[in-house]
Amino acid sequence: FKAAVSISSISNLFSQWGCSALSSWVEVEIRGLPWEKLDLMIKQSPIMQAHKVRTPVLFIHGEKDHDTPIVEAEQMFAALKKYDVETVFVRYVEEGHGVRRKPANQLDVMRRLIAWFDGHI
Repeated sequence: FKAAVSISSISNLFSQWGCSALSSWVEVEIRGLPWEKLDLMIKQSPIMQAHKVRTPVLFIHGEKDHDTPIVEAEQMFAALKKYDVETVFVRYVEEGHGVRRKPANQLDVMRRLIAWFDGHI
């Protein structure tokens, strides 16, 4: 891929389980509790594959996201920076999951998406 965008992303199933309002989702996904399925939790956590990423990534996240806390995107952003992957992080202070609260922010997201892909494709 020439470019990617990650909005309200999950990067680490361990922190998603422990910090999210939707922690039961992880239990359903792995069919058990995290400490019972350690290998699967590690295998399915995207951050464990960060060393393979070369595609430039734009992260977009709302600071008030309780479904997928912003720390999820921050972790992957930090990991990709360690591997010198081109990456940008845009946070929206008053937004929750999906950046859907304020029309001005929705418009800003669309403009950033277009600019990101125009600059990479």
